[in-house]
Amino acid sequence: QRFITKKDAPPQDVSKLLALINSHYRHRNGQEINVSNFGKQKFTTVLDRLQSSLRENLGSYKAVYPSNRGQEKLDDLENSIALLTSIVFFRLKVLQQGGHANGGNARRTTSNTIIKDRVKLCLENTYDYISKKTDEVYDKYSNSEQHSESSRIAHWKKLIFLIVMEIKVDTTYYDPIFNKFFPHAALSAQTFWELLSRDLKKDLTENVDIYLEEIPTSDMMRFQNTVKFIHDKYIANLPDYENVLPEYPKWFEPFVMQHLQESDSKIKSTFLIKSIQNDTFTAQVNSGIKHSSSVIDIFSSLQATYESLDKMKCPVPTLRDKYHNRFCETIDTVLMEYTSRIQEIFQQTLGNLTTSCVILCNIHQVRDELQSLYKTMGGDSLDIAARKNLERTQKRLKEARNTLILEMVENMRPDIERSIRNIKQELRLVRSKKEEDYTDIVAPMIEYFDGVFHKFVNNCYEPVRKPLLRQTWRKTLKMFEEIIILPDIKTLAQEDVQELNSKQSQVVENMLNGLKVYFTENSGKCLKSKTLERMQEMQDLKKVLSQYRLTTDTLIKNFVTQADNQNRFAEEESQGEIQLQVDLFTPPGQEHHDCTVKIVSASRLHWNTTKMFRPFVEVNLIGPGTSGVKRKYQTGTKNKTYSPLFNESFHLKIMKPNDPIDYELQFSVKDWCIMKTDLLVGVAVMPLRQVVETGSIQDRLDLGRSLYLTKENKSIVIILSQRVHDEVAQEFVKLKKLERTEIV
Repeated sequence: QRFITKKDAPPQDVSKLLALINSHYRHRNGQEINVSNFGKQKFTTVLDRLQSSLRENLGSYKAVYPSNRGQEKLDDLENSIALLTSIVFFRLKVLQQGGHANGGNARRTTSNTIIKDRVKLCLENTYDYISKKTDEVYDKYSNSEQHSESSRIAHWKKLIFLIVMEIKVDTTYYDPIFNKFFPHAALSAQTFWELLSRDLKKDLTENVDIYLEEIPTSDMMRFQNTVKFIHDKYIANLPDYENVLPEYPKWFEPFVMQHLQESDSKIKSTFLIKSIQNDTFTAQVNSGIKHSSSVIDIFSSLQATYESLDKMKCPVPTLRDKYHNRFCETIDTVLMEYTSRIQEIFQQTLGNLTTSCVILCNIHQVRDELQSLYKTMGGDSLDIAARKNLERTQKRLKEARNTLILEMVENMRPDIERSIRNIKQELRLVRSKKEEDYTDIVAPMIEYFDGVFHKFVNNCYEPVRKPLLRQTWRKTLKMFEEIIILPDIKTLAQEDVQELNSKQSQVVENMLNGLKVYFTENSGKCLKSKTLERMQEMQDLKKVLSQYRLTTDTLIKNFVTQADNQNRFAEEESQGEIQLQVDLFTPPGQEHHDCTVKIVSASRLHWNTTKMFRPFVEVNLIGPGTSGVKRKYQTGTKNKTYSPLFNESFHLKIMKPNDPIDYELQFSVKDWCIMKTDLLVGVAVMPLRQVVETGSIQDRLDLGRSLYLTKENKSIVIILSQRVHDEVAQEFVKLKKLERTEIV
């Protein structure tokens, strides 16, 4: 008893003594200790006193066994823990207290619990002390880094610094001792983190508005990285925290979102404006750079914002996705604002092809830089909402580029038009030239394009040059169509109307083929001949040019066979209707087909006039081979009625070998006028192919203001309209261009 209770008795000697006593009683009845000269009660009293002393020392192990006092003190700590373990074991095995005599696991569990509780108590007391006297303790580290952040978070950064220092001391000196008794405990790091998390969470969540108002978000971002550091280095790999998402990023969410909002505003209000003001919109062509400086400036700002976001390495997927989505909104806002501003500059400098090319290359480079940023952010692994945001931005940028290309090409229209009008004048002389001889005619246009293409090739990236040249090609084809191939007769002066004969149409086609080769060879290897050839505009023009070499009968036949619902306007807005009967019959041995048309009546005619209304019906036979054949018939007039009854029949002949399916009947209800042109009330068409199968048909046709013509049929009408000396062609054009005019 005297040895055990001796104040300076070495813990290891006391532990050995307890082991000897335990060995003596190991195989005996536990009651023998009661009849020994010492007695169980005395053992209990002595051990209680000793255990209490050891527990008290462990509860202040940093003070009782300071690490800076050498290995001897650390050995005393280890021996004290071993002694405490022996006491617990002695109680269980000999005194049979606190569990079963054979409970080895109980012994370890009980001693571990006691030791952990006391160590944790010491850590809690240490945390309380340094958290209350943070500045005082921190100042003792004269060689430590001095933090410059705002005062409200300076306290937390100093406290974290002190916690890290304590964890380092525990990891270096105390944890190796504790791990001998309960491996991988890491009590110091876990305890300090739990206490810091409790207080920091409370402060940040309860005072979020104060933090947002008083502290720059850049400081808060750096502070979050400090918290992340201690978590990742000391906590993330602990057994209790593995595969568990940390909670701290949620505390900083308001500050990160505010930081992104501020970055958005700052880039738009400062960096973007300055970058454009400082940009001369000139490219460094010699070094291969064809965009200007503002693109780099804008993306440097965006990249800096993303780096501050990426530096956090937010471990919570939902929050990371939220930040990415918000940053994508910033990207979209900034880039579309930039695009809008340079579009204004584009409008002001539209006549300068070099500057226009630089601006187009800027938008292209923005798209390239955005694609690189997309990959940096994770590419296809990004959250689907963020990906869609960036895809939408890319699409809008492409649309903006294409819009500028169209405007740029449209600005070239006067020069292209002037060249094509010169070509049109030269075509008048082509009657005496060979079909292949078109180079002199097209020379002025080639000269103009030489200058344009030189600037395109030298000042545009290929992805810009390609759509630019394609749109230029389209515009050229469109102007050829409007001026030479399919001119609108209504808008031309009478002296400009000229027939494009078959030889001239072949020359024009050869000319287009030559221009196609020119575009291909002078595009900087970005256009292929097959690509231009397959363009719908080219195919359509070649088809129209081939029709110029067809006869009038063939064109009219093609019109009738491919006409699609010429009565569409009547279905949409009827001007009345006519009732009729059509019979088809082929007399045996005759060289013609008989067609009998009976106009029964008209009804519900819509017509406003202050004079007497005298309606009548005009019937026209349209088809091939009608030259020299009567094609036009009309009923008598009926006075003052909007539902006239006619009951008049007409006998028409269709000469063989023509087929009735290639013909149609056009019915025009008109108001008869004296000394001037009769006025159209409504018009309708019946293809005879509807009658061929049955041989006879009775029908009611709605009347329209005019006839609906497809693009192909309009082309035929325009071609025939140029054949001013062809009576059948001119009559056909007049019929198909009939249009009701209201009386005012």
